[in-house]
Amino acid sequence: MKKRRKRSIDKNILHQYFFTYFIVLFIPLLLCCNYYVRMISVISEDDIREKKTELLHNAELVDGFIEELTYLADMLAGLPEVNIFRFQENVLEDPNTHKVIDLRDKLFNPTQINRSVFAYFLFFDRSQVVISDQITYDYEDFYDLYLRRDVDGSYGAWKTYLSDQMGKGVNALEQYWYKGEGGLELLAYSRPLPNNGYSASSGAVRIFFERSVLDDFMSVMGGANLQYILDDFGNVIYYTHAEILDEEDKAEIEALIRNVENRWQEELEEGKEQENEGIDGMWEAPVRLAGTKYYALRYSSPSGYSYCTLLQETQLNARKMASMLTVTILILLAAAVGLFLCWHMSVRSATPLNQLLKEASRLTDRDQEHSSVFMKLSDIFQYLAGVNSDLVEMMEEQKPYIRNAFVNRLLFGNPLSREEEDLLVNRMGFDRRGMVFCVLIFRIIASGEERNIDLLNTYLLSLMEMIKKEFPGSLYAATGEDQVSLIMGVPGTDRDSFQAIVEERFERIRRELPENIAERIFVYGGSVVEEIEDVYESYHNAAFAFMNEKERSENQIIWFQKNTRKTATVFPYFELSVKLTRLVTSGEEQGLHDALKEIMTEYILENNLPAWLQQILLNELKAILFRILVRLELEEQEYQKYFGELEKEHRTPLVEQVTSTLGLYRSLCALVNEKKTKEAGKMMPAILAFLDANYGNPDLSLTMVSDTFQISVPYLSSLFKASAGVNFSNYVEEVRIEKAKGLLKNTSMSVGEIAVAAGYSSTNSFSRAFRRVTGNSASEYRKN
Repeated sequence: MKKRRKRSIDKNILHQYFFTYFIVLFIPLLLCCNYYVRMISVISEDDIREKKTELLHNAELVDGFIEELTYLADMLAGLPEVNIFRFQENVLEDPNTHKVIDLRDKLFNPTQINRSVFAYFLFFDRSQVVISDQITYDYEDFYDLYLRRDVDGSYGAWKTYLSDQMGKGVNALEQYWYKGEGGLELLAYSRPLPNNGYSASSGAVRIFFERSVLDDFMSVMGGANLQYILDDFGNVIYYTHAEILDEEDKAEIEALIRNVENRWQEELEEGKEQENEGIDGMWEAPVRLAGTKYYALRYSSPSGYSYCTLLQETQLNARKMASMLTVTILILLAAAVGLFLCWHMSVRSATPLNQLLKEASRLTDRDQEHSSVFMKLSDIFQYLAGVNSDLVEMMEEQKPYIRNAFVNRLLFGNPLSREEEDLLVNRMGFDRRGMVFCVLIFRIIASGEERNIDLLNTYLLSLMEMIKKEFPGSLYAATGEDQVSLIMGVPGTDRDSFQAIVEERFERIRRELPENIAERIFVYGGSVVEEIEDVYESYHNAAFAFMNEKERSENQIIWFQKNTRKTATVFPYFELSVKLTRLVTSGEEQGLHDALKEIMTEYILENNLPAWLQQILLNELKAILFRILVRLELEEQEYQKYFGELEKEHRTPLVEQVTSTLGLYRSLCALVNEKKTKEAGKMMPAILAFLDANYGNPDLSLTMVSDTFQISVPYLSSLFKASAGVNFSNYVEEVRIEKAKGLLKNTSMSVGEIAVAAGYSSTNSFSRAFRRVTGNSASEYRKN
């Protein structure tokens, strides 16, 4: 029965340890799980945000291109010769043919302005002719010989489209028959000619461009299945798709577009609003078609055109799912390892304790001796103390660290609760009842060649051994590399003989220590305080006695002497040096003015310092100024100017010297400010050289350059615009494209490799930039 009960107790202890260790390991694991869940959600949000950004970028490119087409069409329609020609008839018959030639001579070719333009034509309804700077046809010949839509089965259908169906703006992508060959995919921008109320004199300007232009602008984003553009009336004018959708299966594409547009229209009619990080016109929603989930992003541009992209959710969430799988595996692995460690540590921890409890139970249950309960408990505690000697030794080893922490809190006035003080005082064996206290600072004076850390540590250890012997029951701690602070207590009745007691014990310490150590030890005594909470006052006074020691006397114990006379304010030299140096070297004239005014007010005008202290202040200000001059690396003549002014001051009254010195500070600060202004204008060559050397860094930006040259972003932007004549981004783009052109000509690197070398994060971005700057694609440029 007893064995069964002991076995049950052993299991309970083991289970308690296991549960404790499990909780300790489980809480960090739970926190990590929460962090990774949040990280995965951020990954998903970041993927969607990236797609939105790319859609906005594509929309801006297309809007910009359409805006250029609008400008070109308006220029053509606004030509006076075009407006006059609208009213002409029979222009292809003598003697009117010269009018056609005159008009063609006045026309310009938009393809020379924008290389993306395929062709342009002016349609005149009154004269039934089509004219450009290259060709002239009547309507029927233009239809038969030059250009028409594949869907136009007859000349009549083609004329009906021109007069009734063709809308203003970008017309939908269609297949065209061009000079005898069909299948050419073109889009057209149409703009009617002004008829001024005369319908017979109407006509249109039509500018054609190939599908590849929008393919470059609306490059299929990574993972995107479908992208399309709609005009003001909701008509699809263009779409592009990934390989996952079959070009021949237009029904699925049209169904996808209808599904998205119906969903958008429903939410619009219901008045639902979406918050899209401040992007007006952006809409997003999941859609489903034929069991496949898609995620739709739709942007309504201020230009009137709408842009939409659809992505399969499985592709959009690929990175998130991979992260979830990785995190799940890591968490399961961590949980398995944690459970194993919990069990292992529980067994290791519970077994010694079970043995101790078994032995204690044996001592308690023995019946051969009828000893008292106290004796039984005494036997148990003696046994526990014996088997736990390692634990006792470890606790004793921690005693110096506890003492150091306790002493430092007392010395620096960091208050403890009464319960903490009682506990630590008893633990340290320090008696404070009916005692008065004083702090003694034992300092070892070592010469320069003897200031070796190991040697000083040896001195300190020897000194602390003697302090422990001669000042039993006191608290002490090392408070520096060459000093020990001692909190000494004596009975209140011996207060008057406190100094005599210290001197007697210190003399014994000197006799015990080696002579070369004893002669280097000096003691600085603070004031006597009655409460241990006030020990920090005694420590401050002892430190004051050390800091204000006039000269090294033969007496090695220096006691704090309270000065009843009025003392002068001592100014903080180090703080003044740092502040004045920073203000002068940065050229902050207003800040320096305020700092000098504060010095005059606080240390000269209000405190009424005696003349000798004013002279010390002046000398320190001159020393700071001298160090600043050396640091600035001025021209030799400028050095001579300031040093000459400092020399002159020695022959002037003290007040004039102070005023003159402060004036030198102001003059030097103004000089630094002037030099910085001039250096800013000389900075552009270095900036341009930096850009030429770092154009291949994809992180190259205004912020990066401003950080490198330690100037602000707005200042760099204005400096660049004024000096280079273009803004920063355009200049960097031109540099990168020029470098890429050289690589295309002279190397066999792929376009993707050249894009990376030129500093672009993707091939698509590089291709768009190259076409925008040169008018050709990178592949075409390399072929030519």
